[in-house]
Formats: sequence, C-alpha cells, structure tokens
Amino acid sequence: MTPNLFATLEIKTLNGNNGTLHLFKPFIIYPLFLFSGIALGEQSLDPYKLSLKELMNVNVTSNVASNTERPILEQPSIISVITREQIINSGARDLLDILRMVPGFGFAHDTVGITSWGFRGIYAEEGKIMLLIDGAPFNDPAWGNMELGWHFPVELFAKVEIIRGPGAAKFGNYAELAVVKITTVGHELDGGLVDVNYRNMEGTFGSAELTGMYGKEIRKGLAYSIALNIKDTNRTTLPLSNPDGSDQTDQNYSPMNFLWLDAKLNIRNFTFSTLLEEYSFEHNESLAATPDPDTVVDQGYERLHVAASYTKKISDKLLVNGSILYQEVVAHDMVVTTGSVYALPHGSHYRIETERSIASADATYTLSENSSLNVGIEYVDTYAHSAAVGDYFSGDPSGDSRDTWFQGSDHLDFNQNSVFLQYENYTDFVNFTLGMRYIDNSASAETVTVPRIALSKKWGNFGSKLMYSEAFRTGDAEHINLATRRLEPETLDATEIEFHYLAKSGLYTINFFDMNLDNAITFNDEGSVSNGGGIFSTGYEASWLGNWENHEQELTVSHYKGDDKALKVQLAEDGESYLGFPTYKLTYRLAYKLSDSTKLTATASYENEKYRRTDIGDVLLDSSLLINVAVTHQFSNKLTLQASIHDVLNEGYYYPQAYGSGIYPGPEREISFSANYLWN
Repeated sequence: MTPNLFATLEIKTLNGNNGTLHLFKPFIIYPLFLFSGIALGEQSLDPYKLSLKELMNVNVTSNVASNTERPILEQPSIISVITREQIINSGARDLLDILRMVPGFGFAHDTVGITSWGFRGIYAEEGKIMLLIDGAPFNDPAWGNMELGWHFPVELFAKVEIIRGPGAAKFGNYAELAVVKITTVGHELDGGLVDVNYRNMEGTFGSAELTGMYGKEIRKGLAYSIALNIKDTNRTTLPLSNPDGSDQTDQNYSPMNFLWLDAKLNIRNFTFSTLLEEYSFEHNESLAATPDPDTVVDQGYERLHVAASYTKKISDKLLVNGSILYQEVVAHDMVVTTGSVYALPHGSHYRIETERSIASADATYTLSENSSLNVGIEYVDTYAHSAAVGDYFSGDPSGDSRDTWFQGSDHLDFNQNSVFLQYENYTDFVNFTLGMRYIDNSASAETVTVPRIALSKKWGNFGSKLMYSEAFRTGDAEHINLATRRLEPETLDATEIEFHYLAKSGLYTINFFDMNLDNAITFNDEGSVSNGGGIFSTGYEASWLGNWENHEQELTVSHYKGDDKALKVQLAEDGESYLGFPTYKLTYRLAYKLSDSTKLTATASYENEKYRRTDIGDVLLDSSLLINVAVTHQFSNKLTLQASIHDVLNEGYYYPQAYGSGIYPGPEREISFSANYLWN
C-alpha cells in the first residue's frame, strides 16, 4: 500500500531527509519514532525540523496506558507501537508476523488446529492476553480464545499498540499478561482503496486475498467508512509429526476461508459501527494427544457485533465517554467430517453460541496542567448456549450435549461489574500513576481488586520507569461449565523496571520483569477445570534502534526464565523453561530506502531450542531463524506494488503444544505479490 496513505495520521517512518540535518540527528532523532513504542500518530510533524528537546516531549496520539497523551518515554507501562507503514512495508500476512517482531511474544499450538500465543514464556491462550479491535474485545466468551494465524485483515490496520505487561487495572478481564490494541482505517482514508494479494507456497497455492474500502467525511461532523476483506488460504503443506518426530502423514486438510465486513458512521460526538466476521478451516487433528491423520474436522467461527459510542468534551477540564457493545459469537463450531476408529467418529459435533453485552462509561477530569483523574464503570453480561448435536468430546455422534452442558441445562448466564480509576501526576521530580479496578463476577467464588502504581522520569537523554501491577482472570463459559466447583479468579502480580538512553548511535532500552501468576485456571487430568498452582517468569527485554539518511536498523533480544515450582503441565523438564516457548528470542529489522519510490524491508526472528512433550519425555525442537524480505515500489500516488518472500531459509516452522504432546506445522516458504490502488 502507498506509504503516503496516512501522511496526516502517522509520521513517515521510511522517508529520507527533506531538509538540512546536523550530522548526529539521524542517530538520535529518528529512533524516537521508529522504536517499537514510539510514534507520532495523528501529529503531522517533520522530526528533522524539531530540536532534540522538542522531540523528547512530543505526545503520542494514544492514551493506551495513561489518562491523557503524554511523552511515550514517560508512559506508565512498557509500550510498543507499530505503525501502518511498518506493517505494510514488511509484507505482514497476519497478526503473527506483526507480533513476532515484538519482544516477549511467542506462539504455540492449542488443540484442534489453533495457533495461539504466549508472553514472556507464559501460555496465554484462554484469555490471558486481551485483543481489542476498534475498542471491541475479540476474546471469545466461550473460552477467551481466538485463532491468530491467517486471521484478521492486516491491510486494514492503521496502528497496533501493545502494553507489554499487565493492563487489567485499566482494561479489565483478559488484560492479564498484555494488551494488544488494534485500530483500523476509517473515514480518514478520504477515498477508496483496493488491495489484491496472491501467495505461492513452495510450488502450490498459498492464498488469494482481496481487500476493498471506502471512507469519506461528507461534512464536518458527518463521516462514514465501509471495508471488506476476503481470502482463501492454504495454511500449510508441511507434514504432521508423531511424538518421536517422524513424519506421520501429508497435511492435506489445511484450507481456510475468511470474510470480514465492517462499517462505521460518525455523527458529531457519536460513532456507530457494525462488524461481520466469518472464517472456517479444515484440519486433521483430534483432541487426543497424538495427531490423527484419519480424523478430519471442519471448524467454523462467526462473529457479529454492533456498537455505539459517545465522546464529549464538556469543558477544558472534563471529557466524558460512553459505549454500548453487543456481540454474537460462535467459536469452535467443530464437526468431524471424516471419522476414525482411533479417535472421533463421523458426526461428532461441538458448538457453543454466545452473546456478550458491554456497557461502560468513564470521565477524565484535568485537575491541573500536570495531573488528571479518570473514573469509570463497566458492566458485562455473558450468555452461552450449547447447540451441539453429537458429543465431540466423548466421540459419541448419537449423544446430545445440549441438556447436560451446565448442571443439566443447555445454557449459562453470568455478569461482571467493575469500577476503575486512575490518577496521574507529572512533576519536575517524578511522574506518578496510581490506578485500581474492583471486579464482582457473579460466577466467581470471590471479588477481586487489582491495583497499579508507576513511577517514571527522564533526565536529559536518560530515563527510567518503575512499575508494580496486579491483574486478574475470571473464567469464561466453558471454564465455568467444566469446573467441579466455583472458580476463584486467577491473579497475577508483576514488577517491571525500564531504562532508556538516547545517544548519537541510537536509542537503547532495557527492561527487567518479574511476573507471578497464582491460582491458575487450568484443566486437570480428569478433563475438568479447577484452580491450580502458579506460573512464574523473570527476565529482560532489550532493544537498540539507529537511523541513517537512507536506512534504519532495529535489534531486540528477550529472555525469560521459569521456576521449578510452576505448574508441571506447562513446565519443561529442565525446570527453567515452558513447553512450546523458547527462552531466548532475537529480532532484527532493516528498512532501506533504495530510491524515493522503492523501499526494502527485511526482518529476522531467531528462537533458541524449545521443549515439546512426548510419550518418552520432553524433547527439544531445533532452534529456528525466520527471515522475511519485502520490496515495495510506488509507481504513482495511486498505485503501489510489492513482492515478498516469507521464511527465506524454508525452516519449516512447527508450533508445539504448550501443555501436551500435540504439534502443528506453520506455512512453508511463501512468495507473495500484491498490488494496491487508491482513488479519491
């Protein structure tokens, strides 16, 4: 897509200097906007025309961690921000490609063909990381899950913001380990776009994708947008493996179809939006520990949501917000289309239909030039209905789980109320943030209060942060259904400290963390859910970013260490690492301006060996190095072409299970071609 698409929204991260520079400015200025966590957002400013002092005090457009816009290096959390141009120029195919370059994130396999995520070594499926798209939570109400691979229309992303650490005091349930907040393109496009993409996977069909959008401001206070994304994907051609690592069968059942349709309408202070999402895929893996090549499962997802929000600046000091969201979600609609005598017979079925309603309101009051208070309330009602004919879990296609799902009923209804506040005070001595959230969940055995406190300050080119946060996770519908008694919320406490230094050679950042998750909601050996033990992670994340007149480079390294007292179901035999996640990850990004109209982006992600569980004990999978290269050429203000290669070395990346012996392959080497056309 054209690099000029959001010149008024986000600073151009790959354009060279258009004016006179001091010799040292490319090294100390540009990194402020390119480092994962630093972006100007909606401010259309030229960094080369600003002094270093001015740049250090530029506000970000997002208040993802704070009440109001504040300099990114003083935000009360560890934050990463990935701009639209970085996403498009990298050739990213899905959210996996984007987050793979962010310190701390890793990916593993759940059951039934799902690619899931983890953070700092801790398995995060079933609602331990919050995903927000245009303010709406995408964690499904049945399990808190979602499929990450080949999911979501990255061509429509305007920005991805990430809190690398707990965010529950501000965002509530699911924001236990991290928060990923995605903003999509809206009426600011001021015209239309069509994007066509075709990918070839090692000589066979990879995917075909079409994205279309139109957005316009009709007059001041009245604007609209509509967007469509459809794709047909072959997720992999790699073979499944037995627990001993030998090939079991060719993976012939990996097609995926995807539809995304959303519309937004802005009328003065009101925003109305609606979204329809459907996707389905086939795979040949059962819930058994060993993948079964003879069992084919057709799995579908459906999502419909409508939302309305209101934002009004009552005065120079008072800003109020209110929103209502209604969602209907069908997750994991699984039907065994080809049965097996070894696992699930033909016709076994699983389907949970859910509805979620969220109403929230908050107000931010500016107490003074440097202090503010945000106070709000949120109400969440969840309804779940078992609609499966045939019992998938027992493998009995003649059974009927609808009347035996929740204590003899076919449905479940529960709600969660919360109150939250956050006070911020920025002074010459220290920046102080204090927040908390109180939660009362009708299905939990107890209420919970989670506080947060953050201190931050910069002195010249040096700065630091010290943060303590607590977070929580209450069970979703299936956790409540499978629990032998009322679940207590699992809780987490995290201590983080960050240092950053801006030098002529670039921006250097390092943070240290200690995370302790207690009372974890887990499956036990009997197939039920209960509160278990703890999961612990300590480590660091470091990065360097430098910029020259025609290129930039970014290098990150992240490391975690587990604890031998952690849950055995996830802890590897070495007592220091967790199943499915490497203890070390290194990433490298090069963005090179070949000419005024042609840019090259190369990314590399290295992971050390990681453990997977087998019948003969835990074994190590080889280290991996995934390299992607994309070349983007802008023929005109309207037409942009891109060619990219993913997994240049053809590593054949596999996702081991984070709590069992399952394993699932990712895509092989892919060659991609795309064309983007804009019109006004």
